[in-house]
Amino acid sequence: MTTKSPYSAAHLLPAETQLYAPHRKIPPYGKRVVGVLGNPALLCRFSGCTPSRATIWITSDWDWPGLHPSHLSIVVPVTEDPGNYQWLFLQGHEPILLTEDLSDNILFAEQVATALIRDGVMTVVTVGNNNTIFRTTAT
Repeated sequence: MTTKSPYSAAHLLPAETQLYAPHRKIPPYGKRVVGVLGNPALLCRFSGCTPSRATIWITSDWDWPGLHPSHLSIVVPVTEDPGNYQWLFLQGHEPILLTEDLSDNILFAEQVATALIRDGVMTVVTVGNNNTIFRTTAT
């Protein structure tokens, strides 16, 4: 199957996704999120989280986690390919991808959303600083 985007993971089957995932590293601040998701009693300590659902913020801003310690956040450096990270730990969640200016970062936002969907995330909500909201859903 041919895809239009070089970052699309539509050609990968779920089994192939699992096969190639172990060699990929977890993104910055991801281990903290994994630890909290592994202990549902801790979720109540974070903004927008309940024992059954977590609000996870993904940003390229290294200052975001320090400025918002009450949020479960992950940093994706714009200098790296988001597809090189392992996102399996976010399956079953709808992460919120924050972008400074969506018009300038549309390709990067697409790369992040594609990597998340490749690893089993069904919906990614992208929010720009001008309050533009996009929802990317796996079909």
